[in-house]
Amino acid sequence: MDLNECVVDVVKTMEYQLSVNSFDCEVINSDQKLNINADRDALKELLINLISNAINYSGNEKRIIIKTDLTDTKCSVSIADKGVGIAKEDNEKIFKPFERLHPQLSNKSEGSGIGLAIVKHIVEAHNATMRVESELGAGTVFTIEFERVEGE
Repeated sequence: MDLNECVVDVVKTMEYQLSVNSFDCEVINSDQKLNINADRDALKELLINLISNAINYSGNEKRIIIKTDLTDTKCSVSIADKGVGIAKEDNEKIFKPFERLHPQLSNKSEGSGIGLAIVKHIVEAHNATMRVESELGAGTVFTIEFERVEGE
């Protein structure tokens, strides 16, 4: 499947939620086709969870940037926000089921704390890797890298 197409589909699916919450969502897709071996539904769920978290834990700057990229052997997607951020010591905690670090800082009170546990499971099931770069009060970037597959 093409990672670029999946990103575009998910952003279209989330247009209403982004609009209702007054978010600007910029998509910067690679100009090359990003073929990966992935379950389309699982990848959509991964992206929806990350975008939803960006919305729910945003600060005053309601902007999300989704970028796809290509290296020699990897295809990546990153979701960046300007939200509340995550302390370095909490980077592993966020992937534990039912863990919610900042419920008082969330724009939404709902949520069970399993979204990032699902994301981690999907990443691992696809033999992909994930990086989290974050600074408290300045936002977070989640980057997922998949092996590139040759194809049209």
